Amino acid sequence: MLMPKYLNASGKLTSAGQDLAAELYNPAVGTIIGWLAKGEAGTRVRYGYLPPWVLDRAQIDRDLREDIALETFCAALEPFLRMLDEGRYDAARGTTIVTYFLGACRNRLGDTINAHGPRLSKERSHDTSALLEQLRDDNRFHSNLDYDRLEDVDLAQRVLLKAPHDLRDALLLHIEDGITLKDAAIRVGSKPATIRSKLLRHRKKLARMHFAGLIVLPENTSLGDWVRTIDGPSE
Repeated sequence: MLMPKYLNASGKLTSAGQDLAAELYNPAVGTIIGWLAKGEAGTRVRYGYLPPWVLDRAQIDRDLREDIALETFCAALEPFLRMLDEGRYDAARGTTIVTYFLGACRNRLGDTINAHGPRLSKERSHDTSALLEQLRDDNRFHSNLDYDRLEDVDLAQRVLLKAPHDLRDALLLHIEDGITLKDAAIRVGSKPATIRSKLLRHRKKLARMHFAGLIVLPENTSLGDWVRTIDGPSE
């Protein structure tokens, strides 16, 4: 039976473990920061969906890149050292221990990026003006909306601000990436029928708030028509 070298019986790093962690830190964290800065993280993650608003923010936000890189490093380190203690690394295969550890980081990177999704999505929901100014097109206001595409940006903006988290995430994807609500629902891990149902319930909630005088819906706009016409197109 192999004697633990890098982790002691309680899972703490030994002196050798601390030395190896120090050796791995700069190349691993520096590489992950580089992936995020260049917009390459999506191609490095081994599996799963990554929220695009986190990836976009990471390209311009150094603090976020460093947070994601450090959190990924810490999440990967202990399991990696345990694997070494169990003798599951063979240097004779020609893969350096740093390269091997980067592979372990790639397995954890997606979870770390996703963990930042809800917080950043909530932040964005309070200030979507810059995004919507880029996307706004006054010729796209329609009173008869396609519920699967929801192409009216003004409507999507107003619905977005008070929507539940998963509906808001789907609407953000629809606005930013131009995909259908059906595809957006799948990407955020929800059933399309669930998102359509939440959109209908949210529409009724907005209508109740409007008729109670809690929110103002502009006259002669698709948003107002959409919310006030409760018995409109079926979901």
